[in-house]
Amino acid sequence: MSPFLGVAGLGGAGGNSRKLPTPPEDTWISLSGISHWSSSDNLAVDNDKNTFTWGKHTNLHSQGGSYSFWIIKFDSDGIPAWHRGIGGAGNEYNNEYTRNITTDSSGSVYVMGYSNSTTGTSTGDRRAILIKWNSSGTLQYKKLFTMSGTTQSYGNMNVVDDSDNIWCSGRHYSGSGSYGFIAKLNSNGNLAWVKDYNDFVMASDMVFDSSGNAYCTGRIGALNQDEGLVMKIDTSGNIQWSSIFGTTTGTVADYCRAIGMDSSGNLYVAGSIGDPYAGGNQYAFLSKFNSSGTYQWTKSIGQTEAGSTGETQTHSLIVYNDTIYVCGRTTGLISGQAVGFLIAFNTSGDQQWSRYFGRHSGSTGSVTATGLDAATNYLYVSLEQNIMDHVPNAGSKAHTVFKIPSDGTKTGIYTYTGQSVGNGFDFVYGTSSLSTSNYTSHATSGLNNSSVSLYTGATTSVSSTSYLTEYYNASQNIGVDQTNMTGYHQIDIP
Repeated sequence: MSPFLGVAGLGGAGGNSRKLPTPPEDTWISLSGISHWSSSDNLAVDNDKNTFTWGKHTNLHSQGGSYSFWIIKFDSDGIPAWHRGIGGAGNEYNNEYTRNITTDSSGSVYVMGYSNSTTGTSTGDRRAILIKWNSSGTLQYKKLFTMSGTTQSYGNMNVVDDSDNIWCSGRHYSGSGSYGFIAKLNSNGNLAWVKDYNDFVMASDMVFDSSGNAYCTGRIGALNQDEGLVMKIDTSGNIQWSSIFGTTTGTVADYCRAIGMDSSGNLYVAGSIGDPYAGGNQYAFLSKFNSSGTYQWTKSIGQTEAGSTGETQTHSLIVYNDTIYVCGRTTGLISGQAVGFLIAFNTSGDQQWSRYFGRHSGSTGSVTATGLDAATNYLYVSLEQNIMDHVPNAGSKAHTVFKIPSDGTKTGIYTYTGQSVGNGFDFVYGTSSLSTSNYTSHATSGLNNSSVSLYTGATTSVSSTSYLTEYYNASQNIGVDQTNMTGYHQIDIP
């Protein structure tokens, strides 16, 4: 019982009580790594405002692989609660342009990637893999996704719905073609159903309505000439409608990477336009569809800068309080620098504000805003950055999370001073002038593909694997560790 209950003037009976204002939450920058290269490719925030971020680590265990998975849980104050590495004799990879980390209502976390360690050797075929840890960091399972007759399988996306089902996507490859899949599993990892698709269908993100229907975005078509895809799927995996859209001029590809839904059921898709394999500069876009899949409009991001030397790529999108937030990476804002960008739009596509994450003079390296989530009027942004060279025990790259107000305030230069002379760097969270404008070359007709079709030649199967082992430090110790990471540092944002 509170000692102030019943005391006049302090909220109890008998006084002129008033509700004390809720104190503002702290905002911060948290950086964690150990003495090797580490990437932070995406993030998710659970119901208790713990933040999970994950990516790849290099040369961290003795089993032979160069790349392994690495995941960190930060508590609500931005302090590491636990971290885990997992890898095998081969290499582990994830697709940094998809939503590949998610949490459920109990605080468990799921990641989706692919590995060629799944046969216990370093020469095995790459196979899609889903991994689950509970909220305490205890490994729950490792699930493989395979298809007979294919030589490679790639895991792209996993998202949890309101019933704690896990929806996963990926694709299989053989010499005769590439087949996408979407699978639905329960929280224990048991398969409910799986759908396989023709035409290189590759889902990258998904949202749900109040009835449990799923809306996904991704790509469809020949590699490097893909069109964008938005598709509605019911709770049993049946396609309700699909919209194929893209650029109507030239042969450039439309890479759709993220999707969100507003309170009226409208959908917003972010991606990039261009053909990097042909040497062209990409620029980003934000498109809107209504709840029936009817195309509304597209806004370009960084198109003006792409006409010279700049390139802009989208990584993530969320819709929070009917504001659309898009983040990614651009070289078109500051000469000689690759910086992360974060832009807020209203539901009409009007820019509300624009920010960037970069380095101050005297610091070196690049920054990409890779992941995005929101809770209680704050944004959580994960950064992949390599301006960490002067941070002790953190390696040349490290997992980095910004917690900032959702209204775009608290811009400034934030400094880590280091632990000895010469150790230090500056993060810049500044106002951006990256261009946004109406884009009129998107359409849903006159494209190479008109519909999504199911593939029936084989079926995706899901099974458990005993390969891939947890580890935790640069001494190549096998096991798990509950202690804080040696390269953890935090910068307060006042």
